[in-house]
Amino acid sequence: MGKIHDALEKAERERYLINRSLPKSTPKTESGVENIEVQAPTLPKAEKDIIKKKKGYYKDTYALATEQFRILKSKILYVKNGTPPKTILVTSSLPLEGKTTVAVNLAISIAQGVKEHVLLVDCDFRKPEIHKLFNLSPQRGLSDYLLGQVTIPEILLKTKTPKLSVLPSGNQVSNPADLLASERMKELIQELKNRYNDRYIIFDSSPLQLTSETMVLLSQVEGVILVVRAGKTNRNLVLNTIKEIEKERLLGVVLNGVEKSLTNRYYSHYKYY
Repeated sequence: MGKIHDALEKAERERYLINRSLPKSTPKTESGVENIEVQAPTLPKAEKDIIKKKKGYYKDTYALATEQFRILKSKILYVKNGTPPKTILVTSSLPLEGKTTVAVNLAISIAQGVKEHVLLVDCDFRKPEIHKLFNLSPQRGLSDYLLGQVTIPEILLKTKTPKLSVLPSGNQVSNPADLLASERMKELIQELKNRYNDRYIIFDSSPLQLTSETMVLLSQVEGVILVVRAGKTNRNLVLNTIKEIEKERLLGVVLNGVEKSLTNRYYSHYKYY
């Protein structure tokens, strides 16, 4: 996993297609099975299978974007050596980079597997979005549990996707970092991880460069995915964000919002296939 750090720090090599399509402000990554370089593309307007603006996830089984999340899932779950991470944090440097969309679609993709179960945890206490994307109306959630007001079974919500449950963020609090750094949070993560062998826990967090609570979560999970918005996220900011993440925990970088010219080329080949 350390190859990602080395490649981004040198910024000298990247995959051919990405090099041709992205502005200079977008960070470069080195290809390889250990790097996650999946593009969550912006598909043509004619593609009606995308309901991103309304729901935040991709519903069509054969859509190109859906396949990209399957690739992302495969690179995380089906590692050649070692055991895949059971606890995964999805974050970004700044808002509006698509981290929640990636977290939701990754969770759905994993849950569509043969035996995998997924719990999607909303740790973004400042701007929770996951319950909205699933049309859920929770009264309480994670923050209420950490304050000792509810039990876990009371706040776990089922979704229409089989084997996918959501743990909403709960009521807003003034000290989100303190709650996430508490022993109760650490015990919760360990309990969720150890209780079911076939369950993956995905955490959606606030942007790393703007809030303190995400820094707390970095040390409590096994793997971290960084979402970068193509052509919009400043290269130096991304590099600084990566330095905040331990090499052993950084699973890779998801490049979100790839230019339509690149997407169209991929899409035409995908339809033919």
